[in-house]
Amino acid sequence: MGPRASRHESLVDPWVSVPLAIALAPVRIASALAPVRIASASTTVRIASARTTVRVSSARTTVRVSTVGVSAVRGQVSAKRVGGPLLALLAMLPLVVLPAWAQSSSSAPALGANVQGDLRVPYVAYSRFEGGPPLSNPVAFEPGDQVAMRARLAGFRMAEVEFQRYRVMISYEVAAFDFRGIPIGEPRKDVLNEPVETEDKDWLPMLEHNFFLPPMAEFGDYEIRLKVRDEVSQRQQAFTFQFRVNGKKLPDLAGLTILNFGYYRRSDDASPLPEAVYRSGNTLWAKFDLAGFRVSERNRYHVACDVEVRDSEGKVLFQQPDALQEQAAPDYPRRYVPGLFSLQIQPNTRKGDYRIAVIARDLLAETSTEAEFPFTIE
Repeated sequence: MGPRASRHESLVDPWVSVPLAIALAPVRIASALAPVRIASASTTVRIASARTTVRVSSARTTVRVSTVGVSAVRGQVSAKRVGGPLLALLAMLPLVVLPAWAQSSSSAPALGANVQGDLRVPYVAYSRFEGGPPLSNPVAFEPGDQVAMRARLAGFRMAEVEFQRYRVMISYEVAAFDFRGIPIGEPRKDVLNEPVETEDKDWLPMLEHNFFLPPMAEFGDYEIRLKVRDEVSQRQQAFTFQFRVNGKKLPDLAGLTILNFGYYRRSDDASPLPEAVYRSGNTLWAKFDLAGFRVSERNRYHVACDVEVRDSEGKVLFQQPDALQEQAAPDYPRRYVPGLFSLQIQPNTRKGDYRIAVIARDLLAETSTEAEFPFTIE
């Protein structure tokens, strides 16, 4: 047996093949005052700046290499002069973003198929308020309702921001539109940047959008349009979801028109009387919609209505000018204006047939229209 080498001498043949078992573990240069030690199995790597030394210990083998490089390696190193090739290998694989095959590795959160394939939305739910219970299908809302939409995204990728610490980074834009393609409210732009823990299973990022339907929203199928970009994989996709609004159905109108006139017993009744018959001392309630008026720039409109009570011969018994007058410039264009008025029938009113006349005016278009609606006093 030859003499024992001192601890300052190399004990390795320069042609020895040295296995490195660091396997995707990022290695960083530390300052001169803070050396870093990374160990895996029987392998040790020590790196320090300034006159940097890398020592790899495996069994009875020690390798010294001068270097200022950083990175991670996997595989074997075999060289006559270890410093050059090992330095080149240490500069490989600056691992930040997990590729698709690594999304289900033992160190990454076990999300399975959720982080594979194309971007997709496997789950969409609607509520009447934020955080509320999901509505059952078919989903339908009323004018003026709040709509709270929640969608979960799959097919995203994770980024390993630190050693075995993962995040998802998703930017998205979402907006609502009515059945004619007119936007409702302001679009929402947001970024979802959330950590994913290794114990998370079947986790999916959730995207939300809450808004109120216009009070005069009409009947039809409305849309929510979602644009998603996965900032990790640099992929993007667009999605469209529909829901029903049970508003009023308006026909195509060529001009100012009085619609949906009906007589009611009380102001809050949902359905009109099948026969417009009243008695002395009753209160007559009438509802109607005024539509077909001009809507100018910035959704501005200006309408007015006069109301008259006429007998069977057309004589005017009562008159109320400007019983309805409204002008506005709302964010969402309004296509109809509801009208409501009441009439107290006096005890000594003569029985017979009468008519209510509605005279409507469109002050922007400078047009008018008139319609009569009969009722009876018994």
